[in-house]
Amino acid sequence: MLFLIVFLGFLQDSEKSAVHAIMGMLSSSIKAWHCAAAELIGRLIINPDNESFLVPVISQIYRRLVDLLSVPAFDAQAAAVSALYNVSEVNMDCRLKLASERWAVDRLLKIVKAPHPVSEVCRKAAVILESLVSEPQNRMHLLVHENNFAEILTSEG
Repeated sequence: MLFLIVFLGFLQDSEKSAVHAIMGMLSSSIKAWHCAAAELIGRLIINPDNESFLVPVISQIYRRLVDLLSVPAFDAQAAAVSALYNVSEVNMDCRLKLASERWAVDRLLKIVKAPHPVSEVCRKAAVILESLVSEPQNRMHLLVHENNFAEILTSEG
C-alpha cells in the first residue's frame, strides 16, 4: 500500500514536471520547440486522463498557442491551430476565453482569410471559430467581428 501511495505521488510530480517542461518549450526562443510543444499539447488534451493536469495551466497554454498563430513559420501556425482545435473541442472555458480576446479571434480570422499552404489548417481554424460562435455566451464578444464573418461566408474560397 505504501508503495502505491509513493508511486501515485511520483506520477503527480512527473505530470507537473511534464507540464512545466511543455510550458518552458512554449516560451523558449527556439521555434522548433514551439511546434513540438504545440503538437504535444494537441495530442495530450484529447486524452481525458491528461485533462486534470493541463486544465490548471490551460489559460497560459492557449495564450501562447494564439501567439504562435502570428509567427510567420507555417509549421508553427499549423501546430498551434491543431492544438487550439483540440483544446477548444475539449475545454469550454477555452472557447469562452478565446472569444473574449479580440486579438485571438483576429488571428484565427487571419489564418482563415490568408491562403495557407495546408488547407487543413484553414479548415481547423474555421471550425474553431464555428465552435466559438456556437456558444451563446460568446455572441456578444463576436459581434465585433460580424463583418469579417460575413466576408468569409461570401468569399469564393
